[in-house]
Amino acid sequence: GTLSVDKDVYVMGSDMVITVTDPDLNLDSGTCESYAMSLIEWDSSADSSELLNQSSFTSNPSSLEETGCDTGVFQTVTTLPESTVGSGTPEYGESVTLTYVDVGLNGESDVDGDKADIETTFSISNFGAIVELDKALYNWTDTVYVTITAPDHNNNSAAEETIGTSALPIQVTSRN
Repeated sequence: GTLSVDKDVYVMGSDMVITVTDPDLNLDSGTCESYAMSLIEWDSSADSSELLNQSSFTSNPSSLEETGCDTGVFQTVTTLPESTVGSGTPEYGESVTLTYVDVGLNGESDVDGDKADIETTFSISNFGAIVELDKALYNWTDTVYVTITAPDHNNNSAAEETIGTSALPIQVTSRN
């Protein structure tokens, strides 16, 4: 089997597409199967051994569903939690390993004859922020236009978002 995600880096609160490809999970070629999210385990410094069926994660669909009858390819979209995973708080730049245990290896005489951990890794966003001004020099009466590029705060790529709220303040200072 194989396990993959659609990106190498994610922002907390964003969606990730998880794909498990394992022909052994295709038990009936005439139907489309689905499997519980407990097949996949999260492991990071914030929280190890957290199964993706736990309340920290939401998935749509809520299980790994076969992409078509008799494909052996199973997918779901899982939303990463906004701030905590289980009992821990992931930090920006942290590496995460997802693991799927393949129990039907080729060449074995029975299903549980041998097992293999199939893993994929990604990171929690560590982009930081870039602050840019529209000019290098200003007169006393000039208007200053500030552009802040902060990918870590882009929770919805299809919408315009705001920073500088009471929850996420921006502090600007100048000389007296």
